[in-house]
Amino acid sequence: MGRGCLAGHVYAGAVILNKLENNSMYRDSKTLSGVRREELRLRIKSYNQHGIGFASVEEIDRLNILKASLLAMKRAVLALGVKSGHILVDGIYPIPDMPGFHQSCLIKGDQRAAPIAAASILAKVERDWYISELGKDYPLYGFEQHKGYCTAAHKEAIRKYGPCPVHRRSFSGVKNISPHHFHERGMYNEALVALLFAAKGFQLIAHRLQTPWAEIDLIFSDESNGLTIVEVKTVRLDQYIPPISHSQKKRLARAHLH
Repeated sequence: MGRGCLAGHVYAGAVILNKLENNSMYRDSKTLSGVRREELRLRIKSYNQHGIGFASVEEIDRLNILKASLLAMKRAVLALGVKSGHILVDGIYPIPDMPGFHQSCLIKGDQRAAPIAAASILAKVERDWYISELGKDYPLYGFEQHKGYCTAAHKEAIRKYGPCPVHRRSFSGVKNISPHHFHERGMYNEALVALLFAAKGFQLIAHRLQTPWAEIDLIFSDESNGLTIVEVKTVRLDQYIPPISHSQKKRLARAHLH
């Protein structure tokens, strides 16, 4: 799950369906609502053997997405805790290095076989949860909306802010981006500061807020509902960093009250 995304791990699921299960309820996860997927996820985990596996962003960039996807599948099968059996694989490629297992590859397997459909539901829900957590860690990229896929909004965020640590550097749309291509260096550095604050538990609530008195670069809230205003300065390493002037402080204070 997530093979075509520009960011994040790739996930896979494996399920051994209970013989008493109603297989007709399991179908392609993409055709189900989020509520229904969650209902089925709970049922799958309650009544069936199941496993989840993933391959990291680093493994995707090092191996390529196909090999990483097969690695995630292997880890999902191994998580079942069985030593042999018959694996139904979604796609045209068998999982490498699986002694003791017979494999059948099914094109569009999640539409043809209930165990694959159930596995896809597990992987989809697990990856969506993972992506929502990335959205909290990297709030400038809109992961909650596009789920890491190659949407116009996602590409624009990468162009503005540059790749973050969970972007797949080997993917087109990411690998050709560098800070020198950004239309505004200051925006890039503001993004870096925002990521640092997010990692410390702050939530970004405004970026480049325009007020009658000043533009505020970043505004964060913390657990106590306090507000932190951040002014970002971009300078060379050997350059003196001037403090914020008195007039700037007054303008920021008026903007804060506004």
